[in-house]
Amino acid sequence: MEHQKPAVPPEHRRHIGMRIVKTVIAVFVCGVLAWARGQSGFYSMIAAVVCVQNTAGKTIESSINRMIGTLIGGVADESWDAFVAVFDGMNVDEYLSVFQSAIDSMEIE
Repeated sequence: MEHQKPAVPPEHRRHIGMRIVKTVIAVFVCGVLAWARGQSGFYSMIAAVVCVQNTAGKTIESSINRMIGTLIGGVADESWDAFVAVFDGMNVDEYLSVFQSAIDSMEIE
């Protein structure tokens, strides 16, 4: 007996989903911003691909989780001062000073 594939309706044969469109737009925006700054956009483009989900709510949740993970990684990093230096001039000094005081109060060896 020969196994036959189910027939695919013509309207579904070459359909590009909105998730693909959203991912392409997100990667393009990351690339343009990196190019405008004269830096590599590789990691931001990878983050965009990872964060884009099938709904806007899940995409925002994934992005927030990624930002929190990045901040925790920066706090745990031995080079916290280098991490803070990245944000100089971005009007986040007050926010980062709270984290800096928390790090200074901890006993890290």
